[in-house]
Amino acid sequence: MLAVKLRTGCLLIITFMFLSAMLESVASGQPFPSGISVTDSVIPIHDHKVAFGEISIENFSDQTITVRNIGQNDLHIFQIEATDSLSAPFIMQEDNCTDMDLAFNTSCELTVRFDPVSTGLSEDSFDILSNDPDTPTVIVMVNGTGSGIPVPDITVTDPDIAFGQVSLGSPSERTVTIENTGGANLQIFDIALADTLDSPFSFVNDNCSNEMIAPFGTCEFIVRFEPVTLGQFNDSFDIPSDDPDDDIVTVTVRGDASINNQPTIPQLVYPAADQSCTRTSETFIWDKSIDPDGDAVTYTLEICRDITFTTGCITEANIIAQTQKQTYYAGTGTWFFMFGIILAGSFARKNRIVLLLAIVIITTSFLLIACGGGGGGDGGSCNPPAVPNVDQATQISRTVNGLSSNTAYFWKVKAEDGRGGLINSNVKSFTTQ
Repeated sequence: MLAVKLRTGCLLIITFMFLSAMLESVASGQPFPSGISVTDSVIPIHDHKVAFGEISIENFSDQTITVRNIGQNDLHIFQIEATDSLSAPFIMQEDNCTDMDLAFNTSCELTVRFDPVSTGLSEDSFDILSNDPDTPTVIVMVNGTGSGIPVPDITVTDPDIAFGQVSLGSPSERTVTIENTGGANLQIFDIALADTLDSPFSFVNDNCSNEMIAPFGTCEFIVRFEPVTLGQFNDSFDIPSDDPDDDIVTVTVRGDASINNQPTIPQLVYPAADQSCTRTSETFIWDKSIDPDGDAVTYTLEICRDITFTTGCITEANIIAQTQKQTYYAGTGTWFFMFGIILAGSFARKNRIVLLLAIVIITTSFLLIACGGGGGGDGGSCNPPAVPNVDQATQISRTVNGLSSNTAYFWKVKAEDGRGGLINSNVKSFTTQ
């Protein structure tokens, strides 16, 4: 979200403003009206002032402005910069707000760029118009100083790491990237030296501490959340550098440890156990799993030539509830035969016999093709079984192509809840025709 710096305290200030407005509304007994909130990525975030600091004329810097509806009624945002527009060296780099309708507690973002071409202080402003009855116009001030001497500029891609809900025994990791968006080398000092990171959080592969990052270069490290007890956890750590206007960036981390229940076992429906005469392009059907925690379940379908699932495997992964209809060509022969009888009725008696004989021969050929042409030496008795109808509310189907003919296969389904819960179905076998 941020192209440059973020500091701690942003989330707390936004939340405090939002809750204060709600409490005032409740106390007054009046409906909570539509209301605009404009914050930016430079502390203090709610003062409608964006200070870019000192930026080398060889470089540029981006800052993000967030427009949020803190009222119950929909908030409509009109044209950004409608009457007060930015001029160089400032530019509206990205506008995701113009003509937007924001529902309660939703937001949109603007990106303003400072791209100095000369040294010295530059100042400007732009307006945000909305249907807020109390504040229809918000003026945002911007300023920045162009520097003739290149300086380093630190950018941290994820200054607020939210791991979400994680199961005990299932560690989660996030990669943090540090970028030097300045025009001079950036020196990173010991990460988490002054503000340490405690268990259940830890660092993995710290490739940034005491590293020198060239302009537009990057380095990465991993933060791991590995809880061993239940509860909610919050922590922070510092990233010190020689950035002249942001020498310490604080990164917050948070996670929620819980007990995860795995999904129920998916039940295989079709092909049935030891089924023969199966098509080389076949539809597989199984009953959906139920997740006790309400997590979304995804499935992996595995089809292999051996029961250990290591040889000649076809794998269909990340399957969510979806169904596919199967087309049966055997019905073509029956339809064609009935059509032929009707057509023959319009011919003379002598010609009907010849025509009907031709229709019978053609129809028989269609039926033989639809039924596999005799089943590979079993006298034409190998007919593919009909695929059962799929109940989309309780079942999932997946059509798989490319199975080899006259081959025995084993198949199973794996269900996962995305939080470490994983369970396999039983195994069934089938043989293609």
